[in-house]
Amino acid sequence: MTFKKQMEKAIKEYLIPLGYKYNSKIYKYVKFVDEDIIHTIGYADSRGFNPGDWHLQTFVTVASQSLNEILYEVTDGIVDLRNIYAGPAYLCSNESQNEICTDFVRGRSMEENMADFERMLNTDVQFVFDRYNTLKKVYTAAADKEFYNLINTPCVWFYAPLSYFFLGEYDEAFKFIDERIEIENAGFERILARIGHLREEDTEAQRAFLAMRDNLKKWIAEGRQFKVGDEYLPKM
Repeated sequence: MTFKKQMEKAIKEYLIPLGYKYNSKIYKYVKFVDEDIIHTIGYADSRGFNPGDWHLQTFVTVASQSLNEILYEVTDGIVDLRNIYAGPAYLCSNESQNEICTDFVRGRSMEENMADFERMLNTDVQFVFDRYNTLKKVYTAAADKEFYNLINTPCVWFYAPLSYFFLGEYDEAFKFIDERIEIENAGFERILARIGHLREEDTEAQRAFLAMRDNLKKWIAEGRQFKVGDEYLPKM
């Protein structure tokens, strides 16, 4: 068994008793915390400094099934993240803005390597889970600008208008949407200049933000609220 296979086996044997299950379709370990909140842990492995070593950059997500249902509705079904456990709390750096990572070194025992992996889980990964430990904090995570979408992951951008909506910060919600539409329009110009036409997937984000703008305006006019934990948001 290669060292990489030994590493993967050790990680799996450690995480499964903690309630995680590996999802090979999304390359993440997934844990259902309750009937709504989901934790995921994924990593990108790369060669370490020394031959045979592996460096694991870790990506941590706190997702909400109900929030992804709302996102699906507000975008008229254009954005569907319900089955990939995406969420607005998606971090790969810790409180000090350092990379969440660990190294598996061939020159030490697997027990020593796993001790370092455990340290990462108990500090940097747990920091993410503690910061977004209620449904309300997950729903409004995109308003936490210090840690929101630090690596510009495309699907994560869609959560920001909803976070501002739940907080009652409607101007911020529409400002964000308008900025993203402008960015998408600029992208269209570059695509058209390069290949002369747009594909359906090229316009997906723009169409999603346009639908979101229309639906949020309707929801605000209707006074629509959502039950989030023990509260109804946005508050009237």
